[in-house]
Amino acid sequence: MHKIAGAAAAKGASLKEVAQLAAQVNDGLVTVGASLDHVHVPGRAKDDEGLLADDELELGMGIHNEPGSKKLKPVPELGNIVKMMLEQLLDPNDKDRAYLSDIESGKYALMVNNLGGLSVLELGAIAKEVATQLRKSFRPLKHQIFIRSTNKYPLPQTHATSPSPASTSEPS
Repeated sequence: MHKIAGAAAAKGASLKEVAQLAAQVNDGLVTVGASLDHVHVPGRAKDDEGLLADDELELGMGIHNEPGSKKLKPVPELGNIVKMMLEQLLDPNDKDRAYLSDIESGKYALMVNNLGGLSVLELGAIAKEVATQLRKSFRPLKHQIFIRSTNKYPLPQTHATSPSPASTSEPS
């Protein structure tokens, strides 16, 4: 959201227009994270409180180590992790977490984000699994999947359209 608001401001939008755009984006935004480890800031002492075991994953963890919704042990297979994440974000029967109410419209974009811990290959596999499950369980993507990596060798500003299963077999 902050990237979109910043781009609008850079193009000369007023503060009121930027705030309205940010609110509109926020109203249609859902996000969830999963992590095998907490963030460790270089040069700071490692905080052992709440550390994850080698065979544990924290679902819903925030990017600044905010506690997640649950710890899973042992680490589930990718398909099961993606299923739990999508249900947490999109299940209309879960009034606490059904954040995106118009999933049936198919008018959404998906961004699979990486903060640097995954290879481009792993990121592509995750994006493919998410797109497959969305197609089967929720609603086909009418738009695009965006893949973003902050690795040393990031993907270029890339996107892959996914109107059919074949188009998600290779990340762009």
